[in-house]
Amino acid sequence: MKSLGQTIYEFRKREQKTLHALSRKIGVSPALLSLVEQDKHVPPKELIVKLAHALNGDADRWCGLAGKITPKAEATLAEIAKNDPLFFRSMINRKRGV
Repeated sequence: MKSLGQTIYEFRKREQKTLHALSRKIGVSPALLSLVEQDKHVPPKELIVKLAHALNGDADRWCGLAGKITPKAEATLAEIAKNDPLFFRSMINRKRGV
């Protein structure tokens, strides 16, 4: 399985975008983007989503590669917390061993 950095690099090359052009588009420095592509920095979920959108990638898959909760999963959990807060609290407590 490819890492997040490898995936971003391959998508960037496939989309024929330079490091500088992509970094300008998503609002980060080329140096930071280079560190991400080299797997020397794990970006926050929001940046992963921006990268996926800019490169026509799958934000959920890319978040998963980074070990972060995916936007879809986050939305699902928020919906559960809103509609059934007691159940949600019991899930959290079970995870904590309470």
